[in-house]
Amino acid sequence: MLARLREAHAALAERLTDGGSLGGAGGRQAVHGDAHPGNLLATPAGLLWNDFEECMSAPVEWDLACLLRTTRLDGRAAVRAYGVDPDDPRLSEFVAARGLQGTLWVLARALCFPSEAARARAALETWSRDPSGRTRA
Repeated sequence: MLARLREAHAALAERLTDGGSLGGAGGRQAVHGDAHPGNLLATPAGLLWNDFEECMSAPVEWDLACLLRTTRLDGRAAVRAYGVDPDDPRLSEFVAARGLQGTLWVLARALCFPSEAARARAALETWSRDPSGRTRA
């Protein structure tokens, strides 16, 4: 299975080298990197992002893929509100990459926290069935 995960990573990295085309100049802009509702704080001044360790210059498709994969809200509606068709084929590789990243994150957590092993197995099984990332773990 480790070889399959590595192959998926290498293939996605190669296809995503040129970046996206929905965002700012050259397809890159400042992105949160982990854009889902769990990283928003409701304040008297409005919603504020937190959890910035994944912020970077990247294609906007990365944050849109995060929204499409969240189970905390209707990600398709959120992407439409951004002005992008959630079925735009330019998003598919980013959704797959986000799915792979999430699976690897859960597996890495299980190494530190054995109580997460069942969750890690479930995430790996989900990814194995659908490496396109459309299925949420």
